Amino acid sequence: MEEAPLKPLWSGESIVSKKYSASEALRITAKNEYRVWADKGDPATAMARFNSGKRMTIEHKPKFSISREDTIFTIGSCFAREIEGTLGVLGIPFSLRGHGIEPEHFESWDEETQTGGGAKKGSLARGAFNKYCVHAMTLELKRVLLGQKHENEGLIELKEDQWFDPHASGLKVLPHDVAIKNREALRDGILTVKKAQAVFITLGMTESWLDKSTGMVMNQNPTAKCGCRSALCCRKCTAARV
Repeated sequence: MEEAPLKPLWSGESIVSKKYSASEALRITAKNEYRVWADKGDPATAMARFNSGKRMTIEHKPKFSISREDTIFTIGSCFAREIEGTLGVLGIPFSLRGHGIEPEHFESWDEETQTGGGAKKGSLARGAFNKYCVHAMTLELKRVLLGQKHENEGLIELKEDQWFDPHASGLKVLPHDVAIKNREALRDGILTVKKAQAVFITLGMTESWLDKSTGMVMNQNPTAKCGCRSALCCRKCTAARV
C-alpha cells in the first residue's frame, strides 16, 4: 500500500491518502464473507439474510477509528442530518451545530405549529444543507473553499424580487436580500469543514440537473417553483462524470 500525505480539500489538490494495488484490494475483498448481494446457495449474502426471516445483523469491520473528541462534518442527503442527530445524542461534536436557516424561510413552514425545516421558531434548521447529488456537493465545496464565483451567488430570479436558490434544500422563493443572507449562512456552515477531523458523506440521487444558462447544478430535481426553464437538462452521474 502506498501512503501519501493527506492534503486539505480546500487546497485544490488530490486528497487521496491511500492507494491500494489491485491484488491487495482483491485480497481485502476476499476476506469479507458478506461482500456479495446475491449468490445462490450462499447464506451470508445480503439477499439470503433478508429472505431468511431471521433478525439481520450488519457485519462491519471498520478500517479506521475516530475519537469521541473529534469534530465531524457531514454533507449529503437528509441521512447526514440524521447522523448529526445521533452524534448530538452521543455527545460527539459536529461542526454544523449552531448553523442553519430560520424555520420561517422553509417551504414546510407551518404557522399553526410554528415549525419549518424540522425545527421550531427561534432555532435554526440544518435541512437547507442537504445535498442530493455528488455534483451539488462538489460545486458547493468549490465555491466556498476555492472561491468559485457564480452570477448572483447562483440564485435564480423567477419573477421580480423572487429568488430561488438551487443549492439550498427546501427553502421558499424569497426576496433577494433574504436569499443572499441565507446563502451567506449556508456558506458559513460549509466553511466549518476546515475544523473537522472527519467527514461523513451520504449519497442521495444518481442524477444531476444542470441549468445550462447559469452553469449551476441543481441540488435536486426541479419542481414547479422553478418554472418552465428550457435551459434545464438532466445528467446521469455515471462513474465517468463524477
